[in-house]
Amino acid sequence: MVKFTIIIATYNAQDHIENTLISCVNQDYENLELVIVDGFSTDKTLEIVNKYSPNIKKIICEKDNGIYDAWNKGIKNSVNDWILFLGSGDTLTPGSLNRYANYIATNSMSFQFISSRINLINPDGRITRVVG
Repeated sequence: MVKFTIIIATYNAQDHIENTLISCVNQDYENLELVIVDGFSTDKTLEIVNKYSPNIKKIICEKDNGIYDAWNKGIKNSVNDWILFLGSGDTLTPGSLNRYANYIATNSMSFQFISSRINLINPDGRITRVVG
């Protein structure tokens, strides 16, 4: 069974973090852990994150040296082999984890990295570009 960790880096993300969290907790995949790494936000980010604490394995709140430092802290707190990195404004489409898991399970190749298409969305919610 494929097991995933989603690491979400945040910093003063009160305007976007809830959509990110909703997209994660609404995945229809059971073998999932969420790790939040917050760079010591001064807005309501942690208040929003705490609303979802039953779905979150670990919340780390401390100063960091940027998103990559935050993600590395998340890796140290992960127990699964497959890791997804999200920023505080990113969202997963419904069923993403099932599609990843099926792809991993049904391909005989050995993977160390998988990338997918990314929809770049403007403030109006329209896709402006697809990458990957």
